[in-house]
Amino acid sequence: MVRLLQHGWPGNVRQLRNVARQLVISSRGSDVIVVDESLERMLEQARQPARPPSDAPRLAETRDVDVPAGEPEARGQEREVDEDALIAALRDSQWSIGPAPAALGVSRTTLYRLIERSPHVRKAADIPEDELTRCHDECAGDLDAMSVRLRVSKRGLKLRQREIAIAEKGRER
Repeated sequence: MVRLLQHGWPGNVRQLRNVARQLVISSRGSDVIVVDESLERMLEQARQPARPPSDAPRLAETRDVDVPAGEPEARGQEREVDEDALIAALRDSQWSIGPAPAALGVSRTTLYRLIERSPHVRKAADIPEDELTRCHDECAGDLDAMSVRLRVSKRGLKLRQREIAIAEKGRER
């Protein structure tokens, strides 16, 4: 229980809720709480505070709040992330939105805001239909490969493809 209390819960309430469910399910029928391997690893990582390497992206704070690099900002405390760091984090995560916020030490919401404001990060909605179709053909429909090639999130790409499919159906009528 102490280890659960000491964990930083970077995933916020959702992560805590999921862990509680996991504990209930894995401990069903037992007199003691059963901690499975994945939860054990997560809690072990919490014991060893992660510090970014010296070549980690530099974060410039926009408010007078001392938040260590590598830790997400608290609600209402936003940090400014260097364009190069933003692009590097997205590239390192193969344009997946999931791991990039942790690499930058920001929340997922902040990452979305940074992407929206950035003139250097391409959004799936901005990809012309012909380019998307050509890439789809060249990558044989593999969304992961398309995401890396087009430098956009897989989820955004999936939504853009649906949007185009709807537009195509409208033109057929």
